[in-house]
Amino acid sequence: MIHLITILYVALGGAIGAVLRFSTGLAIAQIATKPFPYGTMSVNLLGAFIIGILWSVFEHIPISDNLRLMLFTGVLGGFTTFSSFALESINLMKNGNMKLAIIYITITNVMGLILAFSGMSIAKKYFI
Repeated sequence: MIHLITILYVALGGAIGAVLRFSTGLAIAQIATKPFPYGTMSVNLLGAFIIGILWSVFEHIPISDNLRLMLFTGVLGGFTTFSSFALESINLMKNGNMKLAIIYITITNVMGLILAFSGMSIAKKYFI
């Protein structure tokens, strides 16, 4: 059973992460001049780096479950879900599940692109 306090921790973290993502994207857009998604790429890569640091640190320094959820699911989830994807992929590899890691990475990337394109096509055909 999920307690209200747990939901509030995740919600607070998500709000912080979303604001950080928005702010980082704006800051990068101010300095980026080429038509390339530097903002999205930057938050995804930064999120992957941060989740790697935090995961390793909190393997050695205990924190409460609520704080863990706030940081990983909330803040980093609001900042980028790519960080979770990167961590899950690495953990599959570390646990000796290389085949599953490759399947997960491939399906997530290829199907993500296919589904995004499909969604855009459906929207253009039926709603726009």
